[in-house]
Amino acid sequence: MTLIAMGSGLSNPTLKSIISQQVSTEKQGSILGSTQAVDSIALMLGPIWAGLTFDYFGPTSTYWSGMVCLLVAVGWAASAHVEKIRTYQ
Repeated sequence: MTLIAMGSGLSNPTLKSIISQQVSTEKQGSILGSTQAVDSIALMLGPIWAGLTFDYFGPTSTYWSGMVCLLVAVGWAASAHVEKIRTYQ
């Protein structure tokens, strides 16, 4: 638990800073509020999802489903980055 707390304490402010720098100053409040809402939903649904996959598919399924979610997120972020590059060219 200590490692999770330390990781969250170091990564969350950094991620919030990166997110806020991607929008104008007028939109920062709404973006950070939306980010906090998504964080809250993830913290609520994550343990439920992990428990259900553990119960129905076995102990390793939580890791596999986490990997799939991570790959989807990386793919989504990469496609957004490519689209941003195309916009500037």
